[in-house]
Amino acid sequence: MEELSVTEFDRDIGELELPALKLMPPDSSLYEAILYFKDNRQGLIGIGDEGKMSGILTEWDVVHHFDPGIDPSDVKVSELAIENPVTLYSENTLYEVMNVMGRRNLPAFPVCDEDGKPKFIFNTEVLFHYLTSFFKDFLSTLGTKENWDPTKAVQAFTEGFSYSETMEDDSSLHQNYFLTPFERIPSSKLVKIDKSTTIKEAWTAIVEQKTEALVITDYGTKLVGILTPRDLIIKVLTQKGNVDLKSPVTEYMTSAPHSLMYKHPIGYGVNHFLKYGYKHMIVVDEDRIPLKVVSLLEIFSHLIDKVKLN
Repeated sequence: MEELSVTEFDRDIGELELPALKLMPPDSSLYEAILYFKDNRQGLIGIGDEGKMSGILTEWDVVHHFDPGIDPSDVKVSELAIENPVTLYSENTLYEVMNVMGRRNLPAFPVCDEDGKPKFIFNTEVLFHYLTSFFKDFLSTLGTKENWDPTKAVQAFTEGFSYSETMEDDSSLHQNYFLTPFERIPSSKLVKIDKSTTIKEAWTAIVEQKTEALVITDYGTKLVGILTPRDLIIKVLTQKGNVDLKSPVTEYMTSAPHSLMYKHPIGYGVNHFLKYGYKHMIVVDEDRIPLKVVSLLEIFSHLIDKVKLN
């Protein structure tokens, strides 16, 4: 049986393979930052120069504080930057970082090296790939679930396990944890909009509802798409203000997104995250009506609670 001892959470994050932190001068245009987000699939950059960081800018900040009708070439990154951000250090342990992630509900942080210089990023993807590396064989057995029959949601291989068995030993994270059904993972409020909604209205909904994902439906039931801040960054803001904000959200959403049933084990979702690189899974009922959206961060928060790192 594959498992991960909680002693592995005592490892310094500097021992992991961390992505490099892009440091952008304060007078750089927001459009430059948007292109970096798009091309590098990193949702955070540092603001500063000469090795000194004065703030950070994230995709979340851009979507929540920028008017999509304005050309981002005319705006400096310093105008949207978050000053004095929470900063990690390479000697911080995974235990410390996971608790900060859970308390602050933040998916990414800048990381300073042993000399105190901002050099790296620690995010949910880093943590995700580290944790799942201990369960490669078991997750490979589960596979993905792009197409599924609602009458056969839970496959035969799970019949020998019960949810109560998934976390009997607090000293380890066992492979059975990935058999936890999605219905047991707490998630934020589901925000649905109709496919006739304009992109401007959808943008406003993301900001006002403080959500990372909008579920787009037909008549409030049939799932047709999902819209995330990354969609807005890549498909709207790269057009430099030349967007008809009255056009339907269907022109910018991710169409026909994958979904899983609430009875499905989260291991399926984990494999989807690994294979396709997205960060949200739409959870539906037997009729494929959306019930909630579960993010990587929400799975980690649940995992932290179950492992009882405290």
